[in-house]
Amino acid sequence: MNPKSIRYVRRRSKNHHIPTPGDVDAIATEIVRLHDFYQFNIASFASEGILESNVFACKSNSNLTVWDLFNIGLKGSSSLILGSGIKIMMQALKKSKLEGFTVPLFINPSSDDVLTNLIETGRYLKTQKVLFQKRIKSKYMWLIFSIISLYFYLAKSVHDQRLDKWGPRTEEHSLDPTPYNPRLRKNRKFLNLRPKKVYLNDISIWNTQQEIDQYVRICGGEELRPKKVLRKLFCKYEHRSKPYFR
Repeated sequence: MNPKSIRYVRRRSKNHHIPTPGDVDAIATEIVRLHDFYQFNIASFASEGILESNVFACKSNSNLTVWDLFNIGLKGSSSLILGSGIKIMMQALKKSKLEGFTVPLFINPSSDDVLTNLIETGRYLKTQKVLFQKRIKSKYMWLIFSIISLYFYLAKSVHDQRLDKWGPRTEEHSLDPTPYNPRLRKNRKFLNLRPKKVYLNDISIWNTQQEIDQYVRICGGEELRPKKVLRKLFCKYEHRSKPYFR
């Protein structure tokens, strides 16, 4: 940021609220939570900054960088919204391979040891180095790619550990119902997963996990009403005997 912009922000801060890093982190977390409930299109969000689903669409005036996407997914994952957080980090990884990325100014490794240690962390990073070292020429760009890959790999490991211990969703966390680890996926409790039974017009589920699960399914666009109820639905124009409504 140039000195002129800094002076402008300082003058504006006297009469207007300037978002702090904590505000930005909170917004990033809530974007991940929004995807957790409404399952908006991540590809459109990553490429054009558009939040769109079957229910709503919101456009943005700016384009998200690879680092922006990665940080949004990371903040959500840190708040235990791992299901959606990992998907957004996955989109950041895809975007980095297709479009490339710029190195943030605060990344300035002092020696090659930093890069070497990151690359040697896990088989996943070693595989990615072989696949993409020809397309990423700068060692610092490769460092950023390695950081994103490392956190993505660790987030999936934490996701599977929490899923095995806690289950897919509580008030404190949200995970995908299927683990990423192929071995864990073969566990009996993850085979033939079926949706939970739906309870409609039942006050006994108020303020329970069952209510939260059904609410999330409805927000995601799933129809919970049985077919026999849907067949009886009809539209009616109500004019209430008002001449200008007829």
